Amino acid sequence: MEYTDLDAQVTTLQTLEILLNLSARRVQQLANDGIIIKHGRGKYDLTKSVINYCVFLQDGNNDNKSDFNLENTRLTKERADAAEMENAKNRGELKNWNDVVLLNDEIAQIVITALSSIPNRTCSTIAAQTRLPVEQVRELLENEINDIRIAIAKELSDHAERQSLLAEADSQTLPTA
Repeated sequence: MEYTDLDAQVTTLQTLEILLNLSARRVQQLANDGIIIKHGRGKYDLTKSVINYCVFLQDGNNDNKSDFNLENTRLTKERADAAEMENAKNRGELKNWNDVVLLNDEIAQIVITALSSIPNRTCSTIAAQTRLPVEQVRELLENEINDIRIAIAKELSDHAERQSLLAEADSQTLPTA
């Protein structure tokens, strides 16, 4: 509702304090915020000020209820998600992160070990077929395998760092209740 057709009724700070049950300082703060309408030095528009203050209180209460409802909805969703994850873990559909990391490390170690054995197993055959010296073939293979090992190690390290950052972010947003 907007005040437009009522005649301005000018009142004092003391009257607004009594009518609105506010301190003088709070009335002045609300005047600075444009809720209480000043009508000259030490004078206030009674009708507009009361209407604006009522609207201010109504809006403020709706915002508080809205914030509470949003927070309650968020918390309910977090609890439902946690229960869903626990049920998935119980059904064997969700694995412990540490177990997955250990398995990845074991697989990476197997791949690296297998790659490291390639020069010993193949350099004589490749040297015979290419007519290159055995040591040159061994060096070529070892360099290529070393590049692959470095790439695997870097990817595992990067992945672990990303997961660590995600886990840290998740731990800061998970409900503690």
